[in-house]
Amino acid sequence: WATWTNRIGFPVMGVWEDGSDGTDVNAGANGLDGAGYCVTADDFGKVKLFNYPCVFNDAPYREYKGHASHTMCARFSSDDARLFSAGGRDRAVLQFKARSRLHRSPYDRVGVVNAVPRGLSLPAHLYAPPPRFQSRHTATPAFQLRF
Repeated sequence: WATWTNRIGFPVMGVWEDGSDGTDVNAGANGLDGAGYCVTADDFGKVKLFNYPCVFNDAPYREYKGHASHTMCARFSSDDARLFSAGGRDRAVLQFKARSRLHRSPYDRVGVVNAVPRGLSLPAHLYAPPPRFQSRHTATPAFQLRF
């Protein structure tokens, strides 16, 4: 219930390009609740990464190529550290490593601060940055995938 895996709906209406016939996007998924990004798999062998929710027309995205033909599915791992995409005719499974300032592993030097006692102030660099929503007027999501 914490993720959206449907390619149709209000939270993902911005992933559709003008002139698409409704079959170009084969799959969609978003990261864990509050992560702030979603991914689509399309008929052109691409994996596209958007901010989530993606509710604006012509929403900015990052595009990743790797499949020889259409991409059938794309899903994040349970901890959002990896993205997996499955190809159609090429029968390939690609694994991307997610690199984001929103993703923190248990071994990072900077931890999440849940509460600060009254009267105590912590240095600003100890706070995890808040998720940021980008409108259609900004360039691309602040998130990257790497092979």
